Amino acid sequence: MTGQRCGGLGPSRGGGLGLAVQGLAQAWGGQQGYRLEESRKEGLEMRILSRVAVFLFLASLLAGCGSKAKEAKETQEKLARWEKEHQGQLSKQDAKPASRPATGQRAEGIVARVNDEVIFFSDLEFLGREVFDKIRQQAPPERVERELQEARKAILERVIDRKLLEQEAERLKVKVMDDEVEASLQSLLKSRGATKEELYLDLARQKISPENFKEKLRKELMVVSMLDILVRAHIHVTDKECQEFYERNYKDISTSPQPSGDAVRLQQIILLVKAGSEKEKEEKRKLMEDIRKRAIKGEDFGKLAKQYTQGPNPEGGGDCGFFKPGDLLPELDRVAFNLKPGEISPVIETQVGYHLLRVMSRDEASSRLPDSVKAEIRAKLEEKQYQEEVRKMIDSLRKNAFIDIRL
Repeated sequence: MTGQRCGGLGPSRGGGLGLAVQGLAQAWGGQQGYRLEESRKEGLEMRILSRVAVFLFLASLLAGCGSKAKEAKETQEKLARWEKEHQGQLSKQDAKPASRPATGQRAEGIVARVNDEVIFFSDLEFLGREVFDKIRQQAPPERVERELQEARKAILERVIDRKLLEQEAERLKVKVMDDEVEASLQSLLKSRGATKEELYLDLARQKISPENFKEKLRKELMVVSMLDILVRAHIHVTDKECQEFYERNYKDISTSPQPSGDAVRLQQIILLVKAGSEKEKEEKRKLMEDIRKRAIKGEDFGKLAKQYTQGPNPEGGGDCGFFKPGDLLPELDRVAFNLKPGEISPVIETQVGYHLLRVMSRDEASSRLPDSVKAEIRAKLEEKQYQEEVRKMIDSLRKNAFIDIRL
């Protein structure tokens, strides 16, 4: 029988990650749950969809997409003219010799040079615009510039990491076909309910041509493919590692002493008490003490629960199912996991009233890792290994690269 959520037994537990500069801070991480046995084509598409956070361009651009196809069409000629002018500016920039600017200045808007490629201040501002806007809105006026500069530096480091990985994929001649780029673009558009016209409109507003955008997407796909071959394919997590992770983290859930069993099946009688009613509180406490005495003398606990409990499942004798450490309110948790099967607890007072617990049985086998949980843990550990190995790869690339930061 699976554990029901008994009234007052415990808070719901959940988890989540709040990632600052999400896409860039974990530029090559992705989400857990990837499987090596997936086909390359299917697996690649799924990983790209999972790495939308990596590609901040699309996340930012599509967020504001609306039904403005007409406006998008009207911007295409402007976009073509801008692209031509922009390419001319880049050609002039590349023709000039690189030199370190004076302190506090930027050479032609360049914030970093990574081997033979440059990163422009405008690129950095675009990639971090959501973070920068938040700082401008929330930081005290006297701290805005300092916090903006710190954020720029942090984001620039991640951009440099990405640039190094792109260059390595180029060096290894990783190939990505046009149809793969188009398929990924279509999947990303579909996931956001946007059209190409809407995307191109927002690209035009940001002065990014569709060709330039697709080339950036191609580079992302190249990096993903390279890391799949060089890193992900060599990651292996054993059953023993999964079991050790489960036991280590399971033990951290509860601070109370743990008997041999890992889960208990509980019957419960609850007498609810209204807040501030001292008279009712005293009456309910005396009644619960009387119920406990009757149960200790041998009366059937289930029948007593059916007669008196104000909690769930009275018809089932107050049977609430199995619970693990941490599932219950702390006051109940400390008592329940130190009771033997058939043993009845003392009267326990909580914020909702008075409780009487009886342990029906212990699940001694619960320490064995269920297959569904094992799969989740394996994915988490694989992703952790993946992140660590990619970090090592980036560190190695950094040691052998020419990196000139001018921010």
